[in-house]
Amino acid sequence: MPIVQFRQELSMNDLLGVVEQFSSNELEEFIQKIQLLKNKKATKIASKEAELIKIIQRNFTEVEQNRFDELVEKRQAYTITDEELVELIEMTDYSEQLSVERVKALAKLSELTNKSVDELMIELNVRPHGK
Repeated sequence: MPIVQFRQELSMNDLLGVVEQFSSNELEEFIQKIQLLKNKKATKIASKEAELIKIIQRNFTEVEQNRFDELVEKRQAYTITDEELVELIEMTDYSEQLSVERVKALAKLSELTNKSVDELMIELNVRPHGK
């Protein structure tokens, strides 16, 4: 591969000017390396998307949700004990923490995929809290 000199900042046109100087074999090698780089980035992006989707879909387990609903009903009926109220507050705090993480992950995924948060919420079947 030829050795080329370039300024620290290289415009796309400057880069193309350098690439135009490659022989056919050098160009083929360059294209293969670019393809590998593209695949690595695509894999990295897909991995990041999967990680964000996992955060977005994180929620109470069925058992936790049932307990939360039970505690809310007791609070509304004024039959909740002090211990249960503490448990409900802790569960509410955890639910709010999940919601904050979900919103942050939705924003990052929106940026990564160039889709609106609304589009992603529909696509991932995410409903606003309480709906």
